[in-house]
Amino acid sequence: MYGSSQDQELIKFFLSPDQWNVYLDYITSVLRIIDADVSSENGEAGDEESEVDSTVEDARRFILSQQEANTKCRGPYLAEMELQCRLVARRDEKANEGKYYHANCNDNLTE
Repeated sequence: MYGSSQDQELIKFFLSPDQWNVYLDYITSVLRIIDADVSSENGEAGDEESEVDSTVEDARRFILSQQEANTKCRGPYLAEMELQCRLVARRDEKANEGKYYHANCNDNLTE
């Protein structure tokens, strides 16, 4: 559903700080852009549009900025945990960098 840079721009524009379903669409958009970049031969699709969050680091930075700006809203904190869960489910190496990462958690994910 969401995956293009235009979709991501709309999601960020209409984001209400505690609107959980919009964060889900945002995370889906970032992960689909990452997948498209990985599957492309040149791997530079994300560089063409600097406004678009095209890496896990971009997503974490955006979610953190929402947490700092909206400290009483649960949406940004749930978004951070959702991003971490999806990275673990994808067995993404970036899952080891989240603040919810615990070394023993990934022991159960190996074959």
